[in-house]
Amino acid sequence: MTNQIDIKLFELVPIWNNLAQVYIYLTGVKTNYLTTTSKMPNQSFGFSARYCKAGSILQKVEGSICKLCYGLGGMFRFKHYKNKSERTIDSLSKSHWKEAMLFILKRKRFKDNRFRWFDNGDLQSVKMLEDICWIAERTPKLKHWLPTKEIGFVKRWRYNGGVNPSNLSIRLSTPMINGKPLIKLARRLGVQCSVVSNTERFVSNQKKPYNSNYVKCHTAHSIRNNYNGSQDLSRCGSCSACWNQSVDTIYYEIH
Repeated sequence: MTNQIDIKLFELVPIWNNLAQVYIYLTGVKTNYLTTTSKMPNQSFGFSARYCKAGSILQKVEGSICKLCYGLGGMFRFKHYKNKSERTIDSLSKSHWKEAMLFILKRKRFKDNRFRWFDNGDLQSVKMLEDICWIAERTPKLKHWLPTKEIGFVKRWRYNGGVNPSNLSIRLSTPMINGKPLIKLARRLGVQCSVVSNTERFVSNQKKPYNSNYVKCHTAHSIRNNYNGSQDLSRCGSCSACWNQSVDTIYYEIH
């Protein structure tokens, strides 16, 4: 009888020397992998909302925030953005996506050490959430913010033993406009939440949900239009509430 020896070939993590090499690994092109939005203090990560899973269902529901999704209009309809989104989605299947993202975040110099996941789009799987947690753990000086409507993924991640790094704020977004913040569920899962209100509800004196700590986003038009100071309220500026795990709920005004 011939002894058979199983030889397992382990795929080694690629060695990158610069960002261009990482971008080529992820997408095949040298262009920047991250996205840029005017409000954010730094670049973010995202792709077209047409790849959202829960969002694709909510887009058909009257009264949901996804029904009015900004991520399907404006500049997001342009061909160059759609092509970039397709490359980003395809890159998620790369064997070393999380290592590549880690390399990018370590090489980038972010103002005030803040990074947003999903300025457009949303989580694609439980594994993606696990990978983001892995990345956050290895970038302890960087504050991460992850808004999501993929509540099922967050539940499965937590029930499977997922641990939320102290520098990652995962916010469960209430699907319906003027809906109640998911504060009880968020606390049970060890995460935070957010909700979008119309102008009337936003400017009213909202009660603290379940004695929680909450903040109204200052970029809301009802705040900006009545402000006479010198601060630019169209941007996050020095406000880091969305990245702060001690802020249970963030209220946004619909736009």
